[in-house]
Amino acid sequence: MLKEFEACPCVVRCYGSDTSIERGEEWYNLFLEYASGGSLFDRTRESGGGLLEDEARRYTKSVLAGLSYIHDQGHVHCDIKPHNKLVVENGRETTAKIADFGLAMKPKEEKIKGVRGTPMYMAPESIRCEEYGPCAYIWAVGCTVLEMVTGKEPWECGRHIEKAALLYRIASK
Repeated sequence: MLKEFEACPCVVRCYGSDTSIERGEEWYNLFLEYASGGSLFDRTRESGGGLLEDEARRYTKSVLAGLSYIHDQGHVHCDIKPHNKLVVENGRETTAKIADFGLAMKPKEEKIKGVRGTPMYMAPESIRCEEYGPCAYIWAVGCTVLEMVTGKEPWECGRHIEKAALLYRIASK
């Protein structure tokens, strides 16, 4: 799937793949672009409380451009969150690139089965299995921006709240 996004500078590059045998198990290996800045999640945590507005704006702009490209190719990512946005440094410029297409799909070709994504960032309509597309992106990107700027998760739920309770809480909004 990453080959379809090669022309987009806002999606992490894939340089190829192979398989290897490690401890008797076969592994599939992807050779991806090096992201020396880690993920947006890492970058936000390292900032000690949230990114500066101009940095968050720059990353948001590149994420939106990447999502637009992915959508134009007929795909949906289904797991937009700071952990899946890698910070790539090219000289004096840094940009966020979309990565982790493990849940991505082509909705016109594949039937949506169940809930897809990370609960903390899922749009209510996605939780209700109504739609995976631009509307869900707006929610997920909003949650990501909120986390980048504040340094806090988008939903205060504590460690004692079950995943199902969080999904119900979001889906009811």
